[in-house]
Amino acid sequence: MERGQSDFAKTAGYTVVDPATAIATHMNSILKNNADELLGHDETQQLLDLISEKSPKIIEDLVPNKLSVSTITQVLKNLLQEGITLRDNRSIIDNLLAESVKTKDANQLTALIRPHLGRIIVQDIISVNEELPIITLEQPLEQLLNNSIQNDSSTNDVFLEPKLIESIVASVSIEKQNAEERGNPAVMVVSPKIRPWLSRILRQRLGNLSVLAYTEIPEDQEIRVIGRVGIQDEQQNQVAA
Repeated sequence: MERGQSDFAKTAGYTVVDPATAIATHMNSILKNNADELLGHDETQQLLDLISEKSPKIIEDLVPNKLSVSTITQVLKNLLQEGITLRDNRSIIDNLLAESVKTKDANQLTALIRPHLGRIIVQDIISVNEELPIITLEQPLEQLLNNSIQNDSSTNDVFLEPKLIESIVASVSIEKQNAEERGNPAVMVVSPKIRPWLSRILRQRLGNLSVLAYTEIPEDQEIRVIGRVGIQDEQQNQVAA
């Protein structure tokens, strides 16, 4: 890109970086997006051993009395899959211990501890004291998805017509592109009930997109709505039986 083009792009609100920075950013993105595949039973045990050196009681209480190493590994992989770093691992383990009395299911445990990690989640997306730009769902669509949730599923599956799902994905893709073209992170904020399902669907199709629940945003975090995703009136009743 020539100097004149670069200046124009910056004026238009786009982020301009040099080739070396672009390559480094791409490599970091690859590592971040595949971090969950690098974590296994041995790595989790090493992490627990490190925590045990300073806080042996919490590990004694947690493993194996409350949770197995395999379950903890799956929770950590779930977090990494969605771009959440494990740097505050003590907080993660503390909250796993607290929530383990409610369930032993890794997916449910992940959903239970995420609100406790809200500040960490947000700071993995933006810098401290920055405003969080978000994409939301219009009320009719969010209500439709909430009503379609299968409550007996640990993954909160939603059963909709494939065409409706693709329409939602296409609309989110447009809002994601609009956000990124203006130098904003792509972040959706939805109800806790539909967050796991929507995150999984969008991650499979769109890749790098953060999907947060309202309950995961700290109360003092400033937000700014930069996009909304909705559906046509005639699509609202297209829910599979």
